[in-house]
Amino acid sequence: MMWDGYQSGLHWEAMTAVLMALVLLGALLATAGFLLLSGRGGRAGRLGEGAAPDAQAVLDRRFAEGEIDEDEYLRRTAALQQVGHPGITG
Repeated sequence: MMWDGYQSGLHWEAMTAVLMALVLLGALLATAGFLLLSGRGGRAGRLGEGAAPDAQAVLDRRFAEGEIDEDEYLRRTAALQQVGHPGITG
């Protein structure tokens, strides 16, 4: 039997392709893990362009969704005005 540089019928091109696919898969898994752990992978982690939620906007949303009643909404809005929260006009 003549030795032609191949071992067990696998060509070096096939082994290189498999190795490259494994490296790519590892990179994709690492990127996905980073995005999930850093909170950038879903809508829940985004509030715009990385800005913190505005207190009045959160209060407005909670009132609109019925989480708090009108008395609570007015009381908390007044509290925000007292501390000089930016964006509150009164």
